[in-house]
Amino acid sequence: MLTTWLAVVSALIAACGLAFTAVELRHVRQRRVEDDQLATDGVSVSWNPLSAPDRASRDGSAVWTYEVVAHNPGRFPISQVEVELTLPLPVRRVHSSGQLGEEGTTLRMVQPVIRGGAERCWKRVLVMDFVIAGDRLEKSEATISFVDVRGRRHTNHWPRRAADGSLD
Repeated sequence: MLTTWLAVVSALIAACGLAFTAVELRHVRQRRVEDDQLATDGVSVSWNPLSAPDRASRDGSAVWTYEVVAHNPGRFPISQVEVELTLPLPVRRVHSSGQLGEEGTTLRMVQPVIRGGAERCWKRVLVMDFVIAGDRLEKSEATISFVDVRGRRHTNHWPRRAADGSLD
């Protein structure tokens, strides 16, 4: 009788251990899914002027040097990366040859692959109206589109908008 009672208690303890393990395994899987989603949502673009003029040239324009960086904080690589930086005023890019590009408001950069935990940096020299730029550059926005390791395309917008539509 005592051995039967001990067998029942042992079986109950083992069942509790299995239930606890199953619950913990479920939590680990949920955290992993959340972490993967955060890594995808965290793929971002940052931009800042490396050099900014303190005065305009005779025609009212000035030259800025911008650094644009695509960040992949996740563990896995992303591919077919496309970054678009939209500036709130017309700009002209100065190419490495010294030639001026066409006037536009969007800079587009592409990268075939960015490995997990890495970033890709571009430097762009831009000519724009000095006075207008001073008032508007803070309103610049960017998007980054990419394909994750599962083959799904994502597009993230920066700066992020809060649920009420305002900028964070």
